[in-house]
Amino acid sequence: MPPRVWRDPVVVIIFMMALAIELAVRDIPWRPAFLALMVPLPLTLLFRRTRPLLALAIVMIPLSIFDVALAIGGHDLPDVISLVFGLALIYSAFRWGSGREAIWGAVLVQASALLDFALGFSTLGDTIVGAGIIALTAETGIVLRRNTNIREALFLNARSKEREVLARELHDTVAHHVSAIAVQAQAGRAVLASNPDAALGTFDAIEESASRALDEMRVVVDALRVEAPLVPGRGVEHLEELTSGLGAAVTLERNGDLSTISPTMSAALYRLVQESITNIRRHAPTATEIDVNITAGPSTVRLKVINNGAPVPQRADVQGFGLVGMQERATLLGGTFSAGPLPGGGWITEADLPRSATSAGVNS
Repeated sequence: MPPRVWRDPVVVIIFMMALAIELAVRDIPWRPAFLALMVPLPLTLLFRRTRPLLALAIVMIPLSIFDVALAIGGHDLPDVISLVFGLALIYSAFRWGSGREAIWGAVLVQASALLDFALGFSTLGDTIVGAGIIALTAETGIVLRRNTNIREALFLNARSKEREVLARELHDTVAHHVSAIAVQAQAGRAVLASNPDAALGTFDAIEESASRALDEMRVVVDALRVEAPLVPGRGVEHLEELTSGLGAAVTLERNGDLSTISPTMSAALYRLVQESITNIRRHAPTATEIDVNITAGPSTVRLKVINNGAPVPQRADVQGFGLVGMQERATLLGGTFSAGPLPGGGWITEADLPRSATSAGVNS
């Protein structure tokens, strides 16, 4: 339920003053009793958002009882214009009430209108016009409620998609650095007996990779919190970070003007290269050469990552999502992605991305 807003007390004061003035100047039967009954009723506006049916019942039931008393006493129904605030309560029942509350609110209002008609206080035409006004008020509440629900659904959907992207970023970051740590540990073990000093140096590389992984994990986890703003992610200017401690010779080549590509495109290229290198570490540990080429043309940006390693058979019980994630990332940007073995041995990963791509779902 929505909380009370600052304008509600102001509206209550205005209606109470208007109602008190109108009751004071009009010729109304049983004025003291009517005044004592009517003036407090605008207070229901204070909780019309949280308890709409209760607020409506507190107004309609006493009014109906008073109408019956007037009819029994042979008096006419006074025309008190200030009671128009009751429309706000009808609106609230359909705007913030549950479905059951809206139905009972409609029954309550229509019963009161039919009672006035039966008591002779309104004509058939008046009853029809009043029903139209009530229906229009209810429809306004329903439309605004539906629009609000749609906006909330869109917001939740966008937030869910953004969280999925951030989760993918977390996977890419952790997988990359953990793979680097594994490679460095294997290298240290291999040279431990013959070159202890070199093996000791691998611990520095492992420590650096672990620290970097923790730093990037904190950034992504902070962004996953609802209240935390998203922060800029890695881009093509950070590609050199991916080439340290690989155990393979990496050639990084950039062609064309990359300074004008969008942050979305830059982040996507970084993650595509990162996941490609992670896959090489996992599935082609024998690779000794890795070529990363990014070519920026007038309308497209092309990425190629080639390695000369022989892929190792993948266990049947291990299913990776690296290629699937890369395919999705390229598709979100309106581009294409492919990966496969080369005729002479090795593996190639390619992505063609439109230079105009600005999908927010890929930028972290």
